[in-house]
Amino acid sequence: MTNPGVNKPPNVVILYHEKDESIKENVVKHLALLSQKQVIDLWIKSEINAGGEHEKMIVEKIGSADLVLCLVSSDLMACEKIKLLELDPVLTRAADERCIIIPVMARHYHLGDHPISKYKTLPQIDKPLNHKDWQGDDFPYKEIARAVEDFAFKFLRDKETLEKTNKDMLNPEFRGIEKRLSQPEYLLAMQDLNLPENLGKPVTYIFLTEELHHIERLRIELSEREYDFYIRNIEDVEAIKDRIKRIRELFQDSSISDRITFIKQCLDLEKDCEELKHVFINPENSTSNKLPYIRGRYIIPFCEVIEEFELKLQAIAHTSINYSQN
Repeated sequence: MTNPGVNKPPNVVILYHEKDESIKENVVKHLALLSQKQVIDLWIKSEINAGGEHEKMIVEKIGSADLVLCLVSSDLMACEKIKLLELDPVLTRAADERCIIIPVMARHYHLGDHPISKYKTLPQIDKPLNHKDWQGDDFPYKEIARAVEDFAFKFLRDKETLEKTNKDMLNPEFRGIEKRLSQPEYLLAMQDLNLPENLGKPVTYIFLTEELHHIERLRIELSEREYDFYIRNIEDVEAIKDRIKRIRELFQDSSISDRITFIKQCLDLEKDCEELKHVFINPENSTSNKLPYIRGRYIIPFCEVIEEFELKLQAIAHTSINYSQN
C-alpha cells in the first residue's frame, strides 16, 4: 500500500484511560503500517515528554484532530479530567462536523443516552476488545485499522475534490456575483446579511451558505416525514425548486468555467422537482398507506440527488470566500 496522495494525511488521535494501556498498544500496533506509510498522522498522549506541557499539548492535538478513536471503558467515562480536557471537546468538535469520532469498546460499558452513543461503535460484533473470545485474535483490531484506513482515503479524496474545485471550476470574478446579489430581487433573501455575526464575511459565501442550509433542512424534512406527507411534501419540493432556481439565476451570467454544466444541473433538478410534485398530486398517491412505496420509489432517490447538489454548492461557497470582497 502506498501513500494515497501528496496531501497532508489526516490527524488521528487515540483517546484512552491509562488502565487501558495494553489495549491502546494493540490498537497502535495495528495502525503502525498506516502511520509508517503516512496514510495517517497518528498521535497518542503517551508520546508527551515527562517535562512537557502535558495538558496544553493534549488540547492542541485534540483541537486539530480529524479522527478520534475513543477507547470506551468505565475508567475513561468516570474520569472527570478526561471528560473536561479530552472527551467533551472532542464531542463538541464532532457535533460541529470538525472531526469524526469512532467509539471503540475497550471494555463492556453501558453508554445509555450519552452523546457518544449516537456514533457507530467498533467492534461491530458486540464484544469489547478485552473479551475472552478475542484473546490471541487480531480480528477486532484489523476491523479498527480498516475503518481508519477507509476514513483516511475518504478524507484525502474529499480534500482533493475541494482543491480541484477551487482550481478549475471557479475564477476570481465573484465580485460580479456580489453585485447581482445587491439587486432588489435578492434583497429579501439576503435580509440576514447585515446581522452582526455576518459582518465582514464575503457576501456570496453567506448567501450560498444560507441557501444550502435551507435546501438541506427541506431535504431532511422530506426524507424523514412519516405523516401528512401529501400537502407538506409538495410544499417542501416547491421550496427546494425555488431555492435552486434562485441559485441558477445568480450564476446565469457568471464567468465560472463550469457555468453551463452547473446551470444544466440546476435546470435538471428543477425538472425533477416538478415531476416529484406530480407524483404527490396524483390522487392515487395521496393516502398514507402509499407512503412506503412513494418513499422508496421517488423520495429517497430524489433526496440523494439533492444531497449531491448540496456538496457541490458547499464547494462553490467555500471557493467564493477565497475570492469575494465586501
